Amino acid sequence: DPVVAETMKKGQLVESALVLRLVRERLAQPDVKERGFILDGFPRRPNEAAEFKRLIEQGLGLDAVILLDVPRDELLRRILARGRPDDTEAVFQDRMRIYEEQTLPSIETLKSQAPVLEAKLAPADQETNFAKVRALVESFLEKLRPR
Repeated sequence: DPVVAETMKKGQLVESALVLRLVRERLAQPDVKERGFILDGFPRRPNEAAEFKRLIEQGLGLDAVILLDVPRDELLRRILARGRPDDTEAVFQDRMRIYEEQTLPSIETLKSQAPVLEAKLAPADQETNFAKVRALVESFLEKLRPR
């Protein structure tokens, strides 16, 4: 969709109605009920969090929310290193403003629904950061297993 591509190119969020429709459709698939799901970067807005909370209250299982906490200067370094046309410092600053104004409150909404597993990640290599997140998730899952 060219409109979606242009929106993303500007560093803006795609329209909530489209995102919510896609999430609802995906979460309704049989494999989700069998194997579970991971949503990356959702919800990003309070209205998306409210709708997601309704889905949870209607029986959608949610074990945890994973929050990756990375220093802002490291995020900027990584974004600029990707070399995409939309990866400029101005776009990054706008994305961070949106994150602070909309995504952080969305995470707060979900805190009443599931534990938030927060991984503080430093400017380390990918393997170190992955190992840290994996250990966090495995530790959480171990606590869920019946004994």
